[in-house]
Amino acid sequence: MVRRTPLCLLAALLGIFAVSSSPVRATELTFDTVSPFSDYDHLAPSYGSRAASTPEGDFIYGAAGGWTPNAVVSYSSPSPTGGVERWHSGYGDLTNVIYPDNPGYPSLSITLEADPGYLVSLDHFDMAGWPTSTYVIDYVKVLDKNGVALYDQPDATILGTGSTHTRFDFSGSPLTSEKLTIVYNSARSGGWNVGIDNVQFSQVSSVPDGATLSLALVGLAPLGLLLRRRR
Repeated sequence: MVRRTPLCLLAALLGIFAVSSSPVRATELTFDTVSPFSDYDHLAPSYGSRAASTPEGDFIYGAAGGWTPNAVVSYSSPSPTGGVERWHSGYGDLTNVIYPDNPGYPSLSITLEADPGYLVSLDHFDMAGWPTSTYVIDYVKVLDKNGVALYDQPDATILGTGSTHTRFDFSGSPLTSEKLTIVYNSARSGGWNVGIDNVQFSQVSSVPDGATLSLALVGLAPLGLLLRRRR
């Protein structure tokens, strides 16, 4: 019979503690709004930041089982305006997509950034080509807080012909960091003929709540007695 050492017990308790202290809450950015919009309208720069309900003012989100009140979302393109535009349909079977606002500046990025004590975790996003067209674009990447590529797909095929789209799915092993940036370059498609939609991400707490901390302390108490007896 193998005797479990105090060190093994401590490791087991800390493992339970680490898992139980990281609740996951997810938001899906569908780029829907309560008020109607026109094609070419710019997306509000605060859409998706600190999402805690739906609708939330004019913004509508997919709940996906929870919310991300401790995460900020921002959007950018290298065009002079730095904004992104919205379009109702025609990007494959997606609706209300966003895309770079200037075909001469075909890159678009979406940044998810967590508050201190939290991480953001990317589950999936969808892309498609307009008008119901399929393209091979320069690249699709997901970068961490240091600009290191956690995902890098050059010559990415983006479906759109008929009722189709391309899903970039990381749900089996979500990409996680204090900050994540989705970025793509669609110069080969004519710049603004590739759009993105349905960005689902989570926030993960890396700081234990009071109840979890109390449970951990209760679990560690017998270990303290055992260590005293072994001295």
